[in-house]
Amino acid sequence: MSGSPVFRTPDDALLDDVERSGDRLVRAAAGLSAADLRGPSGRRLVDPRPGARPC
Repeated sequence: MSGSPVFRTPDDALLDDVERSGDRLVRAAAGLSAADLRGPSGRRLVDPRPGARPC
């Protein structure tokens, strides 16, 4: 239904939190930190989002 308001439930917020923490867990399991995702110039080497390509 177009034009209908979208209501977010507490479950939606919880799923978002789980998704974000899952990304952190995957990086931690791989031994990566946010600093590891940046090169010497400070530019991002890898986009950590699922399905993303290298920058």
